[in-house]
Amino acid sequence: MRFDLADEQKAIHDSARDMLAKRYPMRRVRELAEAGEYDDDAWKEVARLGWPGLAIPEEHGGQGLGLVELAVLLEEFGYAVAPSPFLSTVSAALLIDR
Repeated sequence: MRFDLADEQKAIHDSARDMLAKRYPMRRVRELAEAGEYDDDAWKEVARLGWPGLAIPEEHGGQGLGLVELAVLLEEFGYAVAPSPFLSTVSAALLIDR
């Protein structure tokens, strides 16, 4: 049984870790949390990367990847303590798709 990430999953992990670390240093996370806001520019970048549609089938405009890839991405959002509407957006998209 294989418990390591596939190459594509590792690429998602690495790109998410790099982008989120640059966008969300702890000082910025604290500022956003205290203001009750999220970084609109960072959210636009997340959307441009297509991450909200990662697990949505291609015929519906998503990337057609699976829940493991989504879990890798969610883990990185948690690791960065990234205040964003990512989880709610992805959850709504998955529910609508189902």
